[in-house]
Amino acid sequence: MASGESYECEYRIYRQTPSWTCNITLFPIIDTITVQSPNGGETVTIGTAQPISWDSEGKVTNVDLAYSADNGSTWLPIGTVENTGSYSWTIPDTPSSECLLKVTDADNSNVFDVSDSPFMIQPAYPILTSPNGGQEFYTGTTRTVYWNTEGTIPTILVEYSSDNGNTWNAVDPPNTGNTGSYRWQVPHEVSDECLIRVSDSDNLSASDVSDAPFAIVASYPNVWMPSGGESLLTGDAFDIRWSTAGSIENVAIDFSTDGGTTWQPVDPANTGNTGQYSWQVPYQVSNNCLVRISDAELASVNDISASFQIVSSLPNLLSPRGGERFLSGSTIPVKWETDGVIDEVLIEYSLDNGTSWAEVTPSNVGNNGTYDWVIPYESSDECLIRVCDASNPAVFDVSKSAFEIRPILLKSPQSGESVLVNSDHTIEWSTGDMYADSQINIQHSFDKGESWIDLGTVANSGIYQWTVPEVESNQCLVYVAVADNSAVNDISKDTFLAYRCYEQLSGDLDGDCVVDLADLALLAESWMSRGRTLVKEYVLDEDPGWSLEGQWQFGEPLGWGGISYGYTDPNSGYTGANVYGINLEGDYDTALGGPFYLTTPAIDCSHLQPTKISFMSWLNVDSADYVQCRFEVSTDATEWQTVWENGPEAVANSEWQQMEVDVGEYVTAGDLLYLRWSYQVVDRAYPYSGWNIDDVRVWGVLQSKDEK
Repeated sequence: MASGESYECEYRIYRQTPSWTCNITLFPIIDTITVQSPNGGETVTIGTAQPISWDSEGKVTNVDLAYSADNGSTWLPIGTVENTGSYSWTIPDTPSSECLLKVTDADNSNVFDVSDSPFMIQPAYPILTSPNGGQEFYTGTTRTVYWNTEGTIPTILVEYSSDNGNTWNAVDPPNTGNTGSYRWQVPHEVSDECLIRVSDSDNLSASDVSDAPFAIVASYPNVWMPSGGESLLTGDAFDIRWSTAGSIENVAIDFSTDGGTTWQPVDPANTGNTGQYSWQVPYQVSNNCLVRISDAELASVNDISASFQIVSSLPNLLSPRGGERFLSGSTIPVKWETDGVIDEVLIEYSLDNGTSWAEVTPSNVGNNGTYDWVIPYESSDECLIRVCDASNPAVFDVSKSAFEIRPILLKSPQSGESVLVNSDHTIEWSTGDMYADSQINIQHSFDKGESWIDLGTVANSGIYQWTVPEVESNQCLVYVAVADNSAVNDISKDTFLAYRCYEQLSGDLDGDCVVDLADLALLAESWMSRGRTLVKEYVLDEDPGWSLEGQWQFGEPLGWGGISYGYTDPNSGYTGANVYGINLEGDYDTALGGPFYLTTPAIDCSHLQPTKISFMSWLNVDSADYVQCRFEVSTDATEWQTVWENGPEAVANSEWQQMEVDVGEYVTAGDLLYLRWSYQVVDRAYPYSGWNIDDVRVWGVLQSKDEK
């Protein structure tokens, strides 16, 4: 076989014996290249990386890549690369719709391929993603404009239109680096035809606009307080409160006392925009008042409160508030506070529930908050005290309910007491000096006053030793009266109990004997089943020194709180001035916390089985889902038993309620007993005035030491 290179060779192969011949012709082998992408119809963007791909056959080691932006008239080199079949091409800045790509064998320029048809190189452009239509933006607020970029754009021009694209306004600053977002201060141009446009700062034709209009609406204040219906006191401080929809840098606050016909600025008029302003209520009494909050720079943007009234400053009577019993001729303090400013007060009293009034002497007493009143020698259970502004008597406060004045007061026996038949009990009373030398007639009843038994007429010593007759009854009353003036009298406020002890004592009672003191306290089985005796009583005339947590307090309630939910606190205790209560100056704190306890010291219950506990309750509290209230008992102050708790509905008391709970199943007979009340704010509570407690009593039955 001959040596050498040729593209057209023919070889002959033959054999002599037997004779056989074969001719072989060799065809030329030609290298080829085929462009795959871009091969026509594509659109690529300047600055982006796009793949070039091709196929090849034969011995092609390296390829030259070139492109044309004029349909092949001229070619611009891309580079010479290894024949891997692909190359990542950064699209040059030569926008054209007549682009072609050519791949050539670097060693043989006759071996190449070109895109079958033109493709397009387009400029880089932004793509707006937000706002794209339908949004509402408040004037003065800051909103973020978002976009993406196809290709490479160094800086972006952001513009807005408020007339659906007829005119455009650049934001400030107009050109921003291409970070993909821009914090836009929404202008004070109210419109529902707003658009945003983002553009290449160097090629404004490369832009994108919101797909649909959005709205710019005016920021505005919203007055919360006053909310309407309030009675504000002249000279008092009142918190005006508002919120702002959008953004307002400064607000102007004005008030009107004629329903908005004229307006007067507060002082100072512009107060920033903190949402709250402490307003000194002017001395302009009116029942048609308004407050207006405005944008200080755009007065037409405002909100006006509902109507409220400004009233004269008021005296607030603290005591007597009602339910008390006073002795004629004695001296008691009349106490009050002043809401606002009053120079002089006038004090009056009524004996007929307010039908007629008489002045105290002297009637005008300045305004120091207290006056020692000498109670007249009258008898009435319809008494009231009224404290007025001396210069304007129509401005006053009066006792919440009637109290009693008696020339004679029965102290004992009173409701809830127990007396033992065939034993001595001291009847006690008081009279004023007017009747110091009078004789006192005493009577008693075992049938709630249906019939009376005369005990006789005695000297006015204030006490009488009464031998209780051998009659069992829970309908007992005692009556005392001035003998020569039966209109001057008093009677037990409610029934008391006379009980019998059937258990016999052992021993020789005619001679010397030793008696166990526990046996002296025995009651018969009938008493065990029917009766009860008072173990402990707290009337809260003085602070008994209970343990306090959270907002529990001891003192005189002020009748405050309940502004938004429920009712106010009471103005006094049930029978006296004082209570234990949660924040006596208003609503409880709605911050999460607790439980907070009000706890008594140990109560001695030796030889007694506690059966019932009663107390007066004035409760205003959210439902148990939000505020949990409990009353619990314990014999060791460690393990507690819940005997009452609030339920799924809010509680709103406007008067005192008596609560009585059975505790026999929770507490066994023992030497000590503890009581406690608690509250706990657990979740999103509404503010109520809380819980007030007065007149706590523990009842029980006597037991022998063997039954303990």
